Amino acid sequence: MSELTVRSSHGDYGIRVELGASAEAQGADVALIDPVVLDLLPHPPDAMIPVEASEANKTLATCETVLVEMNRIGLRRGGEIVAVGGGVVQDVATLASSLYMRGVPWTYVPTTLMAMADSCIGGKSSINAGGIKNLVGNFNPPRRVLVDPVFITGLPQKARVAGLAEAVKICFARGAASLAVFLDSSAATEPGADEATAALIAHVLASKTWFIEVDEFDQAERQLLNFGHSFGHAWEASCDFAVPHGVGVAVGMLAALAHPSSRSSESTDLLRAYTRAIADTVRNDIASAAARTDGALFRRALAADKKNSRSSLRLVLPGAGGALEIVERPLVDSELRIAEQALRSALEEVVS
Repeated sequence: MSELTVRSSHGDYGIRVELGASAEAQGADVALIDPVVLDLLPHPPDAMIPVEASEANKTLATCETVLVEMNRIGLRRGGEIVAVGGGVVQDVATLASSLYMRGVPWTYVPTTLMAMADSCIGGKSSINAGGIKNLVGNFNPPRRVLVDPVFITGLPQKARVAGLAEAVKICFARGAASLAVFLDSSAATEPGADEATAALIAHVLASKTWFIEVDEFDQAERQLLNFGHSFGHAWEASCDFAVPHGVGVAVGMLAALAHPSSRSSESTDLLRAYTRAIADTVRNDIASAAARTDGALFRRALAADKKNSRSSLRLVLPGAGGALEIVERPLVDSELRIAEQALRSALEEVVS
């Protein structure tokens, strides 16, 4: 068992990483739960709100439905919510719990590897609105997080790759020592419901906790965790979200490494080799998405990335020695086409 504490201006919260930890979540007043995991963590039907894990449900309309359902169930300000699911359930729970009666506490049980190793801490919600990805959101961390690797057993390979990509990104961003611990773990290639995976998740979360605590509101160091995301988000939009977000991040990191403004190092070489290896396990999915990629749509999506300024394209890229830095380029068509070519090179790396 691993216990971590994240310090937050909203209140410190604990993270428990252990096989069987999810059992502690039973008995909450209301459960927001992805129906696909209901057999692993049942909840009384009259206190359950199903939230299917789809991009179409990560909306303000879904949050409103959840708020009305909480009222129907009879949740009061002294009650508690448990959210059981992946990133979509987490995003909806983060926003809805902060709004309901001006705020009720919530517990999170992540059920995807990506949520376990990355998004379960930090307290950010990202909600789509008006067809724009992650336009709306807030900071509202849970009261506690219960990470149970038992849920990994039922995950498809795409979901495992998605989680591993986000996990290695965190460790790479933290530095060479953190990356070395990650790559040395057997769970970095074969995650499952075992102690090695629990230990690896705890390591990744400890690495991310540093970013959360030094930059809670995402104004400086924490922005380095956007590595691979500008490329990944824009590629997802340009292929009609044909791959899960974490797979998009894997390709996005390869694209960032291929960008001419990136610098090579021993760490970037290790990262490229590892990312190519995990991407190869879902090569057919990436090839299918690559065939559907619309270059003009990629450029438009990248230009509209919320991390940009009015005049600058902001990319997180490896600098000297492999350390990540924010690189600003003019927000002009020629720079967008350079970024598109980096994406094309990354896709070719994987599918050729």
